[in-house]
Amino acid sequence: MITHSLSAEDVIFHTLPSSPGIYQIRCKVSNTIYVGGTKNIKKRFKEHMSALRNKTHHNTHLQRSYMKYGKNAFEYCVLEECCATDVFNIEQHHLDHIFYNNIPRYNTDKTAKGDMSYATKQTRKKLSICNKHKIVSTEQREKISKTLTGRKRSAAACKKQRKSIIQTISEPFILVDCNGIHHNGLCIKDFADEHHTKCGSHTSGLYAVLSGKRRYYKGWHLPTTKFPVIFNQFLNKREIVWHINNFCRQYKLDPTGVIHLLKGRWKQYKGWVLTNEMC
Repeated sequence: MITHSLSAEDVIFHTLPSSPGIYQIRCKVSNTIYVGGTKNIKKRFKEHMSALRNKTHHNTHLQRSYMKYGKNAFEYCVLEECCATDVFNIEQHHLDHIFYNNIPRYNTDKTAKGDMSYATKQTRKKLSICNKHKIVSTEQREKISKTLTGRKRSAAACKKQRKSIIQTISEPFILVDCNGIHHNGLCIKDFADEHHTKCGSHTSGLYAVLSGKRRYYKGWHLPTTKFPVIFNQFLNKREIVWHINNFCRQYKLDPTGVIHLLKGRWKQYKGWVLTNEMC
């Protein structure tokens, strides 16, 4: 097993194989390891390094250690190369070993993720059942709560977010509220401030509607947006679903059931049936 220091990133990249296998990232200072499986070791190494440099790594523990000690304190090695179909099982074997022996680790999940394309239907079903009823213990909830309580973002981060969200639109725009009334606007920030007291509108949500990222936000939508119509055979009512949460509050329904109905997964939900009309 050959280990490479992350300081020689370019050298590592050219020496790594492009085959499937199991790899390890180890912090030399704390002797903490991260184990993973992949279909392409070289490509996965590049993805890890890019995420760590950009401070966007999915594993927060590894990201914080990288920021604290620097890349010179880490080393990367290939534990073993294997067949693509065996990646999932071998990764699980390594995870079982480090969790059972209580080895210091960055991995937080005991279940191997690997590349889901290699997992069989039976394995995916097992993972689905395992994660579906996963319950976070009270101790873990308290720990998470203590970690996040009082945590504040830096002024630079807030300013950066505000700059990206608050957009001034020079051309006039039209938005329609949940009652079907058309409203004209010129500056999205002023528009949001004007209607915030009435229905709690915020700049980011309205901007998402105008840019096409969202169909509606708290009832606000573009004039060209069409909404589904549902009919209740017991109440003999026909309703346009402008806003799912408001509709569910009005009729005391579960939003999940209404979403399943609107997406066509369910034929009917508590008497409500999806029609072919759009308004």
